[in-house]
Amino acid sequence: PPAPPSAVGGGPPAAAELVNRDDVALRVAAARCDRLQACGVIGVVSRHASKEVCLEAERARAVEAWDADACARIDATAAAACVDAARVSSCDTMFEPLFVPLIGGCAASTVCPTEPAASP
Repeated sequence: PPAPPSAVGGGPPAAAELVNRDDVALRVAAARCDRLQACGVIGVVSRHASKEVCLEAERARAVEAWDADACARIDATAAAACVDAARVSSCDTMFEPLFVPLIGGCAASTVCPTEPAASP
């Protein structure tokens, strides 16, 4: 028998998959601290004495950059791009005080949904 017809064009765009802000903050922190370590600055010239200190501090910075009310959930595609950008960021920008919003694709205007997420 012939295949059933499939829908073509039109219709609303698919809703973005949303992920937990705290989970993304931890992934960004891990990527950033891995990069800081690769740059050779953790425990040497960085404000982070160890990788553990780095993870906690960078996670807190990401959470602060993404307001809990407006950004409790983050667009999964934008989150992945943000983590990737943190992985390959320049060693020269590692000391920027507002690093998370400066990483390409990590600004709240990029990762936070335009509509507030519904409460569970």
